Amino acid sequence: MMVSVLGGTGLLGQRASAELVARGHDVFSVSRNPIPPGRRRLVEVEQRCADIVAADTATLRKVLSGADALVYALGPDDRCQVRGDPAAFFQACLVETTERVIRVAGATGVERIVLLGSYFTTWERMHPDSGFASRHPYVQARVDQLAAAVAAAGEAGVRLCVLEIPYVFGLIDGEGQRWRELLFDRTSKPVVLFPTGGTSVITSIQVGEAVAGALQRGEHGACYPLSDIDLTWREILSHVLQARGKTRTPIFGAPAWLTQLGVRSMARSLEARGLRSGLDPRYVVRDVLTQHMYVDATESRDVLRYTPGGVPQAIRALVRDAYGLPGQDPPVSDRIGRSARR
Repeated sequence: MMVSVLGGTGLLGQRASAELVARGHDVFSVSRNPIPPGRRRLVEVEQRCADIVAADTATLRKVLSGADALVYALGPDDRCQVRGDPAAFFQACLVETTERVIRVAGATGVERIVLLGSYFTTWERMHPDSGFASRHPYVQARVDQLAAAVAAAGEAGVRLCVLEIPYVFGLIDGEGQRWRELLFDRTSKPVVLFPTGGTSVITSIQVGEAVAGALQRGEHGACYPLSDIDLTWREILSHVLQARGKTRTPIFGAPAWLTQLGVRSMARSLEARGLRSGLDPRYVVRDVLTQHMYVDATESRDVLRYTPGGVPQAIRALVRDAYGLPGQDPPVSDRIGRSARR
């Protein structure tokens, strides 16, 4: 197929493009800006530039022309900080843009779409009476995006499925530094305090494989939760400490009240700069940080056939990249944590 990857210069877009090329597909990438000089790129992938959020129908038709299939790897995630009303921002970027692109894609001949979503929608389905989505603008937008995308694709005669993606570790220019600011620097102190929850985790390589599998075998309207392994935050941070050579640094679970104090402090700092988060700081501790957000991907793996393993190595590779550390993981199986009920 000729596959268009929207957001093709991002971590997941690049991995999906590489996997699709390896499987014999023709791929063109669409992104707001071209890949900067000196940054790695796939020579087999044609690069097209367009601001999809701002593009009118004529522009969308032009940049999507020739595509048989579409990978929608576009849009902000829960780490995004915005000015103004976060609900309006995420609804515009995730719901309205996705719906519009799908309708235009169907009119230009696209027959299959894989939408890269969030495992927060999986968690919402698992806990339908919790009010989780309604408390967080980002999560609500993801729920609305899923519903709008499936409906629009049905009306446009396009087969669409959704990959619900948890935390992803994978190496791309700048990704190590981003994780350093968000997580890795928490291990710089003599004692590490972190919330007691955990999360399903996957690598970017596995997401790329899942995208290719979804284009081939995904059913219309199906949601496929992705995961390779379930890890507590303590286990993730243990890999960070190992890669940094700080194996004797103790990790303690921070009580919820102490974590909430830290979140409130960060929220005030953001507000002072006119920024807000898509996850409401009043509820993020109880809803996310202290939850064990583990999803069952057994059926997804059976359908999509992505290769298991590699999360610990991916975490440590990112840490080494973030701090400029030498070293390489030996080819051994050192997975920790639960096998995620697979």
